[in-house]
This record gives sequence, structure tokens and C-alpha cells, in this order.
Amino acid sequence: MSTNIQSDWERLLLADARFQWLFPGYTLVGGTASAVHTGYRFSNDADYVLMDMRSRFDHILEELESVECVG
Repeated sequence: MSTNIQSDWERLLLADARFQWLFPGYTLVGGTASAVHTGYRFSNDADYVLMDMRSRFDHILEELESVECVG
């Protein structure tokens, strides 16, 4: 893995850890979850599912808009 891709992975994983801290109980899904699990490829985004997303959407959106971007 090249240094650039490794640093991209580190930024993605740091953002994922921050999201997990802000919103416990989420599940990482999609291509990123597969890429992390298999180490096959780099994915530069993360998709999450929250069981109570519908009832917490406004709060989650407000929190995400107020935090500083990583990277």
C-alpha cells in the first residue's frame, strides 16, 4: 500500500472513530465496510446505518454540521 493511500486510510479511520464517539450504535456498511474487512481496496467515504436515524436525524445533522472536518 502506498504512503498516500495509507494516510488516506488513516484519515478515514480517524473520521470513523470520531463518528463512532459522537453517535454510538451505528453500523458501517457498504464498500467501505468490505474494504476495511478484506483490505482489498481503498474507499474514501463511509456509509452508516443507525437504527434510530429517523427519530434522531435533525440532532445528528446538527452535530455533523457543527464538528470540524478531519483531513
